[in-house]
Amino acid sequence: MLVAATGPVMHLLSLIRQGVGLLWDAYGALGLHYGLLALSGICAAALMVKRGMKVGLRVLGGIAFVANVAAIGYGAYQWRTQAEDQLLALAVAPIEAPVGILIAPVSNESDALASSTAVRNEIEALLRGSGLADVAETRQVAPIPSEAQAEDMARRLGAQVVVWGVDRGHDAAVIEHHVLGLGADAGDFSLVPEAVLMAAVSRVSFSFRQVPALIQDQGDVDVQVLPLVAAGHGALAAGDPLQAGGFYSATLRVESVSAQPSTELRRLLGVALLQAGRPDLAAQQFAWGSGNDAKALVALGLAATLQGDLEEASSQLVRGIELDPYDPLAYLALAAVSIKQRHPPRAIGAASRAVALEPEWAPAYAMLGMAYELESDIKAAVRAYEACGRYAGHLRGLADASAERARAIVEDPPTPVPTLTPWPTPTATAVPTEGVYRVQRGDTLQRIADELGVSMDILIELNRLEDPHSLYVGQYLILPEEP
Repeated sequence: MLVAATGPVMHLLSLIRQGVGLLWDAYGALGLHYGLLALSGICAAALMVKRGMKVGLRVLGGIAFVANVAAIGYGAYQWRTQAEDQLLALAVAPIEAPVGILIAPVSNESDALASSTAVRNEIEALLRGSGLADVAETRQVAPIPSEAQAEDMARRLGAQVVVWGVDRGHDAAVIEHHVLGLGADAGDFSLVPEAVLMAAVSRVSFSFRQVPALIQDQGDVDVQVLPLVAAGHGALAAGDPLQAGGFYSATLRVESVSAQPSTELRRLLGVALLQAGRPDLAAQQFAWGSGNDAKALVALGLAATLQGDLEEASSQLVRGIELDPYDPLAYLALAAVSIKQRHPPRAIGAASRAVALEPEWAPAYAMLGMAYELESDIKAAVRAYEACGRYAGHLRGLADASAERARAIVEDPPTPVPTLTPWPTPTATAVPTEGVYRVQRGDTLQRIADELGVSMDILIELNRLEDPHSLYVGQYLILPEEP
């Protein structure tokens, strides 16, 4: 009886807490969720039909069975409604302006729709005031339950900025607001490490939480903050980083912005300064506050890289990776430093790690292609550049530059790098600072671990190997640093 009653209750609570985003979850988690709900329904049905069961339990079983069916029906109705809204939005013609900004309400409730409209109107006013109205177009769309859905809708409609939010439910829950910028497309793109890093950091995001019980005390903070950040992201996408910096600075002056969003805004301002060619000023923004968390250290490493201080850059990046070994941007920047220092193995190892962490990230493949070029591995470089083109999306400048570079190195292959510059000694960490190993025919992970004197478990963790028995010839494995 407990199992029969628990299923529908947990299902409805999950829908209330996560909304329709629950139904866009990973297939495995969603399958497990509905598998347990089915088990609950079976238990309820068994209570109804089992011989010798008391009438009271039969009635309770019937109620539980109806509740299971109702829970499934309610979830299906919510999903169908949201899917129809999404399909209706996607049926609209793609945005033709160079910069598209999508604004999604938190829900279809009247208050949420009114707030979304107010945000859109304020964004358009900011764009007109900054002279960007001719290159940007705003559009309201249906509620968006997750970042993956936000990216997908932006890709389908040709947008670069998405404003969306999620209502987490009742009582002490919060409304999560998000502004996602998918990156700026530099039309005339030069395939060098610095340009690839700039393309990578032009993808920006901002989020903050609003407590429903405090909305009256906070004022319309969403209408104050979201338009400024969205306009900033739009200015970055339009190639106007100084204008973007002005919008981010204005957001910092909003009184209701708390400490955590303030830190994010400082980093956004730093990104705008990087894009404007002022890494020295960007470093000041990145160091604001403690300057010792992983994101701040990686950002400082980026600024040092663009200033040409490679030793300082590698030091900051390694420290950042010590704190967060799963940040793909840190490995991308480390690969850029290695390429500039002309160290092919470490460049390939760091870029491969970035690819492993973000398998559909175009800048990581572009950096990997340049790393393979240092080693004169033309086939591997061409494969990396082709993957960059597949995943570049609206970054057409990067895609075109990668395709052109792939053709050029086939016609005129580069020569291998003859010497290596010294590499600063990092502290002990699970970072690919020791090098990489290239898988040979007949290798197994256990044999590699035994020969190199490292733990097989560490190799699996470092390289994020889902199946340690499926290595392929030519695959690069990142090795841990020797103690």
